[in-house]
Amino acid sequence: MPGEKNAVLALLLSIVTGAGQLYNGESSKGRTFLVVGIVLFALSLVTVVLFVVSVPFWIYGLYDAYVRANAYNQGLRTTGRPPW
Repeated sequence: MPGEKNAVLALLLSIVTGAGQLYNGESSKGRTFLVVGIVLFALSLVTVVLFVVSVPFWIYGLYDAYVRANAYNQGLRTTGRPPW
């Protein structure tokens, strides 16, 4: 049986956008976050407006990784198997 996910580790991994989602087993979401994060960061070097967009996106990625790790653990405890 797979073990629980460490929510703090998921949050810390998300310093690299998408890594926390990959750790949580959400590979499609993790890859999407990674690509969007890279594109936003690259474009933010050209215009400040996109930097303003990329920071909340990055913060949301941190939040999402933490919350989803806890949701994974709750699902695992409830059903005895990974929720996704």
